[in-house]
Amino acid sequence: MSASRTSVFAAQRAGNPLALSRRAILLATPLVFLAGTARAANGHWLLGTWDGERKNVATRNRTGTTRQLIVTSVNAAGTSAKAQWITGAGKVNVTLTIEGEIVRFATPGTQGNSYRLMRNGEALEGTWTSQGSGNSGAVALYKQ
Repeated sequence: MSASRTSVFAAQRAGNPLALSRRAILLATPLVFLAGTARAANGHWLLGTWDGERKNVATRNRTGTTRQLIVTSVNAAGTSAKAQWITGAGKVNVTLTIEGEIVRFATPGTQGNSYRLMRNGEALEGTWTSQGSGNSGAVALYKQ
């Protein structure tokens, strides 16, 4: 056992409260760091409900133009998120890629759509592109 470790234990046995405090601080430091990381991920600007609409949608489209994105979690690095994309046709789970203030995701299927959105204050604005037809248009979602 090292001399410094022996002296800490000896000080603790002698009733020195500072020896215990130093050890407790050293043990607690990683926990404080981890709690701060989790708090940053849980307070991410993207979390929450975003309502809006998709433009340039044919009127015969049965899903309508309104859209809702509910972001339920963001990873600790802030580069990926889990969400639900809700349309008139129902809801699907999507994984979002986050690059700074740009968000990308795609809905599944051969007729799915890809989305590229940029944060603009309390709005996400950008474009959608049909993976089937290649049609595209504007989309805007607003934080609720």
